[in-house]
Amino acid sequence: MKYITVVLLLGLVVGVIIGIVLSAFVGLDISAISKEEAGNKTLTYITTNIIEPQGLSAELANVEEYGNDLYIVNLKIKDNNKTIQDAAIFITKSGDFVILGRIVNITGEM
Repeated sequence: MKYITVVLLLGLVVGVIIGIVLSAFVGLDISAISKEEAGNKTLTYITTNIIEPQGLSAELANVEEYGNDLYIVNLKIKDNNKTIQDAAIFITKSGDFVILGRIVNITGEM
């Protein structure tokens, strides 16, 4: 469980830094997915690759815009239907990358 906390916190810090850098490129034309799609895509990826292998589950809390190029997807990490941690995951508005301490292309192979 400490691994999840470290990864998510590191992802948050890196996400903020990348968000600030990406926000500098306001004029870029990126076709964005909806908040709902970003939330569902992030939840599916995080649940399948990080949460379920540890015997936990996750629930989508909400999605917020972060600058011009990112969404913050807020998840509730659960163990036996009890929330044990809140997590904020960044996803690009293109829907291709999540930020987990490093940028991860979720459209390609791991």
